[in-house]
Amino acid sequence: MFSVIAVQRLEALDSNLVSDVMDVGGLANQVLSPSIKSLEPGSLYFGTAGCSRGLVLEKKNKPYTEASICDIDAALFPGAGIVLENGGPATCATIGGFVARSWQALGSTVMLTDGLVRDSGEIIDLGYPLFSRGTCPAFPQGRWVLVEVGGTVFLPARQEGKTVTVKDGDLI
Repeated sequence: MFSVIAVQRLEALDSNLVSDVMDVGGLANQVLSPSIKSLEPGSLYFGTAGCSRGLVLEKKNKPYTEASICDIDAALFPGAGIVLENGGPATCATIGGFVARSWQALGSTVMLTDGLVRDSGEIIDLGYPLFSRGTCPAFPQGRWVLVEVGGTVFLPARQEGKTVTVKDGDLI
């Protein structure tokens, strides 16, 4: 999709410069909310997105079809950056160390979510860059489900009420 040379040139750019150029070019809502932070300060990532979407379980949920975490495993490709939309207010961890270890072994080089994660120490020790809204020890059973693998996700932008749209294959 993108030439190796183009990706290498983009990867070498400072994110501040990229943000400024996108703003001037009319793409002002392409910077994520500052509430999404790296578990390990100083972590950086540049690569290709593999998107998935979850759903926070509430009494008012409409019927949904649950996907499996194995569907993400099957969709992974070397260098994939997993981008996971939480699908509602973060009430529990979406993944922990076991899943992060598995995704890293399958070739993923980063995970980015607007949700919460657990086992942060284990994930940091893996050297697996992970960006999230924070941590929570509560596991997702009965609180959150994966509903879609592939496609488009919407994450909070730096501007309140705006979103950043990320599609499978986008450079992030």
